[in-house]
Parts: sequence; structure tokens; C-alpha cells
Amino acid sequence: MGQILKGEIDFFTKSKREEIKMKNVKKGKITLWELEINLGIKNKCAESALNFLP
Repeated sequence: MGQILKGEIDFFTKSKREEIKMKNVKKGKITLWELEINLGIKNKCAESALNFLP
């Protein structure tokens, strides 16, 4: 139970970080190459989160 909760918290904190990075992209502070890597990581997190669902 605690492990799932920790996983969910990690997932949401990563989502928050993605939002911040997306704002940086709009300001031109991050390259498209970095963005592609970040999106790849986000997809893996989303897949992990789906594994928690019954």
C-alpha cells in the first residue's frame, strides 16, 4: 500500500516538473532534443502509473 502511494507521489511530482519544463520550452530555455528525452521519460512514468490500477 505504502509503495503504491509513494509511486503515485513520484508520478505527480514528475508531472509537475514536466509542466515547469514546458514553460521553459516556451521561453526557449530548453532544446527540442532535451524535450524529446523528457517526454520519453514521462511516457515511462505514465506506463508505470497504469500498472497500479486494478
